[in-house]
Amino acid sequence: MTATAIKVTTRPPSHAMVYKPVHDVLAAYQKARAIFVRDVAELLARGDAGMDQALMDGKVLPLLYKPLVQDVVPSIQSHALDVAKSLVDPSGGDELVEDEPLEKLVASLSHPAPAVVVSGLRALRSIAGKKEAHATAVVAAGALVPMRALLESFHDDVKEETVRTLRAVAAAGAEHAGKIIAEDDTLAALAANCNMMDASLSLRAQIVKVFESVCAYGAESAGAVLDCGGFHAAARVAEDASAANAVADDGVAPRAAASAFACLATMARHSDDLAAAVVDAGCVPCAIAGVVNEANAPLREATAATLRELAMKTPALAETVASDGGVAGLVQCANLERGTSRSILAVQTLGYIADFKQAFAMAVVGAGGAKCLVDASRSAADVDAAVAAAWALGCVARHGKETAKPLAKAGALKAMLECYALGKESVTVVGEALTDRAKAALKSLVKNVGDLRLVEPLIDEATPKPILRHVLNEFAVKLAKDVNAKRDFVTGGALMRLQAIRRAHEAAAAAAARAREEARLGAADAAADDALLDERTELAVTQINHMFPADVVSYYLYC
Repeated sequence: MTATAIKVTTRPPSHAMVYKPVHDVLAAYQKARAIFVRDVAELLARGDAGMDQALMDGKVLPLLYKPLVQDVVPSIQSHALDVAKSLVDPSGGDELVEDEPLEKLVASLSHPAPAVVVSGLRALRSIAGKKEAHATAVVAAGALVPMRALLESFHDDVKEETVRTLRAVAAAGAEHAGKIIAEDDTLAALAANCNMMDASLSLRAQIVKVFESVCAYGAESAGAVLDCGGFHAAARVAEDASAANAVADDGVAPRAAASAFACLATMARHSDDLAAAVVDAGCVPCAIAGVVNEANAPLREATAATLRELAMKTPALAETVASDGGVAGLVQCANLERGTSRSILAVQTLGYIADFKQAFAMAVVGAGGAKCLVDASRSAADVDAAVAAAWALGCVARHGKETAKPLAKAGALKAMLECYALGKESVTVVGEALTDRAKAALKSLVKNVGDLRLVEPLIDEATPKPILRHVLNEFAVKLAKDVNAKRDFVTGGALMRLQAIRRAHEAAAAAAARAREEARLGAADAAADDALLDERTELAVTQINHMFPADVVSYYLYC
């Protein structure tokens, strides 16, 4: 803010030249008010927290709302409101939600000067966004009534700032969103503004953000947005913004598209019917184009979220997402987001698609999804991302050899062992979930891979006991039926490693037996049983060994 930003009238009226001293006094006061507001703004612009606190200690807020926010000069009033907004962060906004200052802020929304209205809206938005109690105070002060009227304004900046403020109120809580729903067709007015031919993409993007905030509170709220025409407005913004972004990426179009798809994803979350409505509105092709937009991560995130909400609902919706390049687009998206938390959305969508039927899982594998999911598990940004990758990998692997074998060849077995170990290291609920998902994926891989040679490396002392048990049981059932696999079992070293496991198990069992005996005699505390194999797995080891000559087994056992 500069000194020239506030206009001060110093020339006296022609008919009152004789009273020039009076005019000079009034002009000096007006100039002083303008300088005061300017100087406070400049101090705030420095970003010095100590100086902000000094201003608060100096009771600058009362000076602003008594009387500057109702100054007779619109420019002073507007800048006073801007300064009050800037003081919300250091003050917490508590002083401004008292009856008198809040009443004056709300009154500014009815001012004839658009600049004053915009500044008042910004101050109220800052207050409402600070905490839920402040949003409650803003609503209680009657701010929704003038804001509803401002949606009819001919000034684009007034209208857009009104929408931003409504979004801050809606985002504060379900009760506040309900107030907006109940306020004199406010949602319908928002939808009408969004559908205006001359409405800017920027304004329309802010409107769909309001719809998204309202929809977040449940199916009933989403139904209110649907009934007022908000759903179709959001779908149209998604289509128009995607088209505009394809022609020229000016920054506004991708942001508007991201906002629209975030709204559609939130709506689709609540029911199959709303998800089907997104498909019927023709939004899927634009969403698929969005997930492969290399230049805009927020757009990829919003469109991937939309596709996920669709794919998880029904096989028919999943098929719609999978068709027309959807699977390939999601694979590309997951690769683009590798190593970030945003990868969860694309990875989960691939998992939901694959989970419904084998044909979908094969489509994921055919589009390069095997390597993609393995890479996603290894480069996961956090445990949540690893859980998503392990779960999706299991969804693909469970359908049989055609889907499990490509995963195993891509390194899925080793990747899932790493995830299993990572989950065991974590003591959180998410860590337990990672262990469970990795274990389930490993079981599906081992059971369905169809090539025991790919599983042989898991016959090792380092393999976790629950996984080793499942691996050995599979070999006990399938090895006898495959002559080539039996030969590879010996030449690849698996038979030798099996005997090492047997020796380690027998040593651990003997040590445990001695510890129990010492504990019985009172010489020591009972020790935990660290045996590698349980009774069923011991039987599997015996069955495998019986498939080979006794002298060969003895050689590896005692060598």
